Amino acid sequence: MLISTSRRLPGFQFETQPPPSPDVLPRMDVSVFVGFAACGPLHVPVVVEDAAQFAIVFGDDVILGRDAERGEPASAHLGPAVRAFFRNGGRRCWVIRVADAAQARTGLFPVYGLAQVDLIGGQTTIRPAFARARCPGSWADSWRLGATVSSAGVAVRDVDAGGLIVAPAVAGALRPGDLLRCTYCDEGYTLLLMARSIEEVGPGSPPDVPGYRVDCAAIWLQTVTASDALPAGAEARLFTGSAEPEKVPVLAGPFPAGGGGPQLQRPCADQRVGDATAGDLIGLTVAQPPAGALVPGSLLGVAGVGEEWWLLVQTIDGDENGSPLEATVNVIGPAFRRLAGPPQPWPAGDPVVDRLSTELWARSGQGEPLRLADLGFGPAHPRFWGTLPDDRQLFAESEPFAPPALWSQVRTPRFPIAGPAEMKPDSFTFPVAMLTLPEVFLPPLPSDEPSLRRDGLETFSANLFLDPSLARATSLDLMASADFIRYQAERPRALLGIHAALAIEEATLIAVPDAVHPGWEPALLSLPAPPRPVAPLARPEWWRFQGCGPLSVEQLTTQPEWSEFHDRALRVVAPPVLTHDTPDPTGTFTLYWESDEPDARYILEESPDPGFESGLITIYEGPASQIVIYGRPPGHYYYHARLEVGGNRSDWSKGIVMSIYAAGSSYWMFPASGMQPGLGTIQRALLRLCAARGDMMAVLSLPAHYREEEALRHTALLQPGATFTPPGDSSPFTVPLGYGETKALSYGALYHPWLVEGDGAQVRSAPPDGAMCGLIARRALSRGAWISPANEQLVGVVALMPPMAPRHRLSLLEAQINLIRQEPYGFVPLSADTLSPDPELRPINVRRLLILLRRLALRWGATFVFEPYDDVFRRSVQRRFESLLENLFVRGAFAGKTAASSFQVVTASSPNDRDQGRFIVELRVAPSRPLTFLIVRLVQSGDRNLVIEGAI
Repeated sequence: MLISTSRRLPGFQFETQPPPSPDVLPRMDVSVFVGFAACGPLHVPVVVEDAAQFAIVFGDDVILGRDAERGEPASAHLGPAVRAFFRNGGRRCWVIRVADAAQARTGLFPVYGLAQVDLIGGQTTIRPAFARARCPGSWADSWRLGATVSSAGVAVRDVDAGGLIVAPAVAGALRPGDLLRCTYCDEGYTLLLMARSIEEVGPGSPPDVPGYRVDCAAIWLQTVTASDALPAGAEARLFTGSAEPEKVPVLAGPFPAGGGGPQLQRPCADQRVGDATAGDLIGLTVAQPPAGALVPGSLLGVAGVGEEWWLLVQTIDGDENGSPLEATVNVIGPAFRRLAGPPQPWPAGDPVVDRLSTELWARSGQGEPLRLADLGFGPAHPRFWGTLPDDRQLFAESEPFAPPALWSQVRTPRFPIAGPAEMKPDSFTFPVAMLTLPEVFLPPLPSDEPSLRRDGLETFSANLFLDPSLARATSLDLMASADFIRYQAERPRALLGIHAALAIEEATLIAVPDAVHPGWEPALLSLPAPPRPVAPLARPEWWRFQGCGPLSVEQLTTQPEWSEFHDRALRVVAPPVLTHDTPDPTGTFTLYWESDEPDARYILEESPDPGFESGLITIYEGPASQIVIYGRPPGHYYYHARLEVGGNRSDWSKGIVMSIYAAGSSYWMFPASGMQPGLGTIQRALLRLCAARGDMMAVLSLPAHYREEEALRHTALLQPGATFTPPGDSSPFTVPLGYGETKALSYGALYHPWLVEGDGAQVRSAPPDGAMCGLIARRALSRGAWISPANEQLVGVVALMPPMAPRHRLSLLEAQINLIRQEPYGFVPLSADTLSPDPELRPINVRRLLILLRRLALRWGATFVFEPYDDVFRRSVQRRFESLLENLFVRGAFAGKTAASSFQVVTASSPNDRDQGRFIVELRVAPSRPLTFLIVRLVQSGDRNLVIEGAI
């Protein structure tokens, strides 16, 4: 028998033996914050890892009003609480933005040069395309949206009304959802084809080369020129985002119009790029539309007998010389008509065929724009712009389908625009006269509603924080009611307010910093007077034939005396048209002016007087067409402009007024006094929520004006059997805790007073719950959840408000209110008590240890399900839990000196339990108690001093 051995080469060999992985304890540092934010999804938990991520999703702190006592803006406490959480050692939290979802409004953005086609039941309708802001709120007022189009030439073999034939190489580059444009330059026709499917159709030309047919939905368009006749009974339709458009009669047109403007695409000038629908500019005269219905960038529909035109408004020229009922407006821009079918005869010649894609540009103020490139026009396209998600879609916990790859691109940085709210699969969009460069950025559609109403925060009440179906549930039936709403109801839905935190399994702390607000009331704002017309300029050059005398009032006119001889260069120049965007909270805004005169020089004036008779200053002279005006203080400002070109001067334009209001000036926050009944409603619901879950603790705070007396009265309202009178109105309320809910008090800890913190570049006062959640999280990460979170320095605190008198400390301590005090080494909480009357459950670290054990039992208990039920199984379970508790004992979680005196694992299941397939494990523990007092006694014995130390 032969035995072969392998020879080992000389040298060293290292073998790494990995150690067994230790048991990792469940996280006890994750917090939930519920409150008011400027943006972000409503009632949807969003995980946040740092303060910068919070700012990306939830924006700046929302301003709720102005403090009537100090005159400064009063903002929400959610943002400062989250920043204090991370500043004090927190690493991960969840944020829930709350508001009245029925009242909050989502801004609509017109997309420059983009129309939407709806194919329903054989009927084809066209309307402007609108994008949405990514979430509700007035935050979108400062954003602007631009759109551009790009094209790439496509080689085709044949084109018909239902599609085209392409070679295999071209078919491989096309995909469903691509928009193809066929331009017949000589006849002015454009055929738009939305690709539906691509199939092989057999040999083509040459015969041995197969061909592919691209099946498409087709739209025929024809450029409108000034020589075309206006349809009979023409009526202009202005779309403002509502279902029904505004309708005004068309009085005259089309007439030729020229001049500058945004750079449109012209495919016939360059067969590789361009927009076939951008022909020569024309003008229409329409009756004066309602205010705000017609703005540059609007898509204007013109419906007549048997015809439908569409005009992209680039310039608006008002004419109000007559009475208001006779006022008219001239609108100028490129236009096209939609044909019911292919033109007869079919256009001659070969078309220019392009595949189109679009780019969206979003910019806030004068910052750098955010850009999304290579977007498609149809729902079948993998990068269809209409699938841009809103915040609810992007941050929802469970998604019904795999999110498109485009979603990851818009997450960071968060793109502020989302697609339409609803778009049918057979619908698609197409460019009308889209730009080649992002020259025009359009604001959202204007709204007459106050910003706080659009934020869903017009009225402060406890209802903003609670799910109405769970407001009066007790801790005994809350989970059953919540599960029924989420899973078993006829129409299941997600929970609202603080109850949305039930879906966050990893969270162990929860705080509602905005619950302490006293509320706000609408303020009466002064409305500006409308600007008054200004007299025409004095032009002596128009009246030289009358000598050198002073001009009379009759000679201050808008037209010279054309029957006399004048300089051949003299002509009447129309004034520019002034427009503006919405001022931001700092009083910064942009003024725009438009004119058909190239190489003109503009003069812009500002005045506080609506008649421009006093305080007049020239703020700009030059060739630019816009100016950014920064940081105007609150007030009403009036502007008008004129131009000079070739030695000729225009009259002053129609004036505009800009009203700058102080941030939050629409509402007042008056100094609070007395008790706030809504706070008890919210905090009782919070205690019941934590007790029903069994593994979460609430960090509570009090209003800033609460002194010792109010603080003691508030804690009494949280006790079982507290005196309670239901409100007489429809205000939401929660009934006091029942005596069977006493345990719920051990799931809440109350902190006071407020902290004056250095928050970025400013110093502000804020409730202590955000900083305390960070401190508790830091203590859990560094030493364990069983260590008392007291006598730990808070970061960034410079003062306390209001100061608490030392003589009241004992009464507040006995009421189990955790006071934050200033010590020589910093600002620290010197107690860590829950609200529980049970002395065993009073320390926070005891409740947190029991929460940790509950989570450990749930984690390991699930692994034992369906195991054989015998003595071997019983002993393995017992050893497993003993090992876990032994680890906690070594780390100081228990009070005993030995493991036997610290914990016990009892697996005592009766025969009846075994018959029912039930296995019971009892974990009996002695939690460690914090050292609260250290006693040092000085005892004199004879001629010697003895020092005796003790602790209680």
